Amino acid sequence: MPTSLLTAGSRAIQAGADIEFQDGNLRPLDLEHSDTVAVSLVGAPYIPEIRKQIGGRHRLILGGQVLNGLVQKWTEKGVAIDGRVLALQHESTQQFVRLFGMHAYNGNDDSEFAHALGIRPGDLPDVFHTSLIPAFEKLDDGVLRAYLSMEFSFFLSQGCKKDCSFCAAVRTSRDTAGVLRKVGEQYRHMNDGINDKLPNVVEQDLRWLTENAESFNLQSLTLYLSNLDLFQTPSKLEQFADIVLALKKAYPGFQFRMRGLCTTESFVGACKDEPAVVRKMVDAGLYMLGFGIDGDPHAEDVKASIHKKFNTSENCLNAIRLSREHGITPETLMVFGHEEDTQQTMTGAIRFAADMQDAYGAVPRPHLSKALIPGNDGWRDPLNAELVEMRLNNQDLFYNDDFTCRASSITHPDPLRRAQVNEAYEKMTRLERATTLPLFPREPADPELTALHEYLNTGKYDR
Repeated sequence: MPTSLLTAGSRAIQAGADIEFQDGNLRPLDLEHSDTVAVSLVGAPYIPEIRKQIGGRHRLILGGQVLNGLVQKWTEKGVAIDGRVLALQHESTQQFVRLFGMHAYNGNDDSEFAHALGIRPGDLPDVFHTSLIPAFEKLDDGVLRAYLSMEFSFFLSQGCKKDCSFCAAVRTSRDTAGVLRKVGEQYRHMNDGINDKLPNVVEQDLRWLTENAESFNLQSLTLYLSNLDLFQTPSKLEQFADIVLALKKAYPGFQFRMRGLCTTESFVGACKDEPAVVRKMVDAGLYMLGFGIDGDPHAEDVKASIHKKFNTSENCLNAIRLSREHGITPETLMVFGHEEDTQQTMTGAIRFAADMQDAYGAVPRPHLSKALIPGNDGWRDPLNAELVEMRLNNQDLFYNDDFTCRASSITHPDPLRRAQVNEAYEKMTRLERATTLPLFPREPADPELTALHEYLNTGKYDR
């Protein structure tokens, strides 16, 4: 379910815009009668698909977290003048224009979004106070039933206080001048029962989805919670658990199955300081947690380089052990092959994933780190300007930046390093029950090989 797109659409509907939803996942698109098309980009690898799927004769409104890295401002250390180093402000909006043209709008910016739709920005409801029901009601029964029959993303919160360098999500980050921009987690509105007259949009949406699932004779919903770090704010998560538990009581026999991401530090802390919240979430239906291990837990240099020093070996082991003790299936989410990784540390990451599988039934979920993703630290680094320019000049190269794609000459120019990284990635993906289907890259200098790789990639998807 394209939850972020439905969120944007619901805001537009409530502001008076005339919106039609089409689902390119399940049916062919029919854009003949549309002058403006809005698309949610799940990640950088989808950038090349815009013109291929939609063409160039529609105005575009584009959303998704990856766009924030194409329009953001950042600070760079400038040249020394009279002994002082000046901080230079940069704005990368021109990257957005180069990729999508002058008639494309940044849907993440309310003023641009409203202008493209011919509505007033002030009429758009706050995103965290927006119910998705007006958008859900635009989906026909066949599409809605299909989505409710499978796992779908549920918008619960956004933002992360951690600053993992390879991540392009909305998070705490430090620019090239060392200026820190702190970000905290923000939940969608849930009433706390104290003089709160705003609608409880989380409860409203879940109740609507439950009732419609029952109308389709479905007895459960499987949710992928949007939180970047599920136990980051235990007090708010407990409010959500209470909502789910109340719905389970109101609809006897109906079940919720929930899965999400979590840092090892937050989960270990919750188990120690807020055990009741953990138990409530399990009772509500939390069955799986993906822990961002992201390499060998013992490789201190690598963890420091990706800003994950909080991922101590003790936290990694305890998070997986404690999740199993609470009846939660752990996933070892492994973004590895970082710049500081060596053959030895990559072997350590594989060994850890295998050991956790043997000891606790942890499910390996391997991904290959990529240095350049719009919005991450590598993308903003002036030393990578030439590599960024390559992607802006040839959009197909964004395919290679997918975290499930094998290393290529574009992402790993050194042949020896590329071979080492790919060998480690292949070993990790061959672990029993590993969820990732590795993709083959596109090589601009070899069209025949690229065509073969496109064929071999067809039908593959990440969990």
